[in-house]
This record gives sequence, structure tokens and C-alpha cells, in this order.
Amino acid sequence: MQMAPALRIGVAQPTAAWVGRLDKKTKLRIVWRVCFGPSGKPYEVTCTMSRKSKKREVFAEGALLHSGGLGLLESVGDVAADATLFSFDWEQEGRRFVVVERVFPNQPQGDDDEPSPPIGDPSALREAARFDLAVDGVLYSKLRDSDGLSLSERRALEVRHPSKPDPSVCLHGSAA
Repeated sequence: MQMAPALRIGVAQPTAAWVGRLDKKTKLRIVWRVCFGPSGKPYEVTCTMSRKSKKREVFAEGALLHSGGLGLLESVGDVAADATLFSFDWEQEGRRFVVVERVFPNQPQGDDDEPSPPIGDPSALREAARFDLAVDGVLYSKLRDSDGLSLSERRALEVRHPSKPDPSVCLHGSAA
């Protein structure tokens, strides 16, 4: 059986906020929300970045998957603009996820779609723009918005990718 497509929940940018304990701007939290198929349960991927310790943590549905520092790469002077500072990938029930941090944010590639208005602290959003989530090889910003599906599109996706009564099956997009 074919897996239901990954869909973005909400705007094309992830939500981002400064969450440092003593000094708010020392730790950034970035949250991406997706679902698999129109009736799939929301699935949340979170990445935290510490400016002090250089540690990056990746969580899926609140469970810690990765915790580690960057080392010295971040402070090297002659790094290409598209160089990757941090990358973590994992598979979960047939789905492939990748969180990547680049030296500079990716520039939009002239899409026909109008960008979604950013939501949140502008400085946190600027910093978060260096991070990307890809699901099954598709960047978060390129995933279709689950709220933007017409009724006929929803029905077509449900017919091609039937959901089981248990929403956790849709969450991971696989059948037994």
C-alpha cells in the first residue's frame, strides 16, 4: 500500500521562539508540524539551538532523538554560503526526516506561490531560516498545506491513501 503524502500544517515557515532560561536569546526553539494524509494526526519535529554551548537537539513528538554540539566548524571564516553546519536524519516507520542547519538561510527559488506571512519574533525567525526540515526528500516549505486542500483533493487523497481507524497509522504513513 502506498503511503499518504506528507502535508504541512500551517504557514510555510516553522514557528520559532527564543527560549533561553536566564537570557532568552541564548536558545532558539524551532517547531515544524506535519501530518500524513488529510486526516492524519499532527506530527511535531522540534530543534533547539544553543548559542552558548553550540548544542543542537532534535525531538520528534517530544522524544529526544539527538543531542550534540557543533564543535569549531561554526567559527571557521572561509565557509561556503550553502555549507551545512549541522545535519541529523532519521527514519520512522518508512518515513525519512532530515533537519539541516546552513551557514546562511536558503534563498527562495522564485516560486509562483506567495510566501506565507511570518509568525513570531522577527529575530528568532531570521535565525530559524538557517534550519530546514525535509520529509521524504521534500522541504517543509514545499509541502502542501493541509488546510489549503479542497474537499475534492481531500477525498482523492483519502481514496488513494486510505486511513485506518487508528490515527497513529496515518501518523507514520504505513500499514501493517
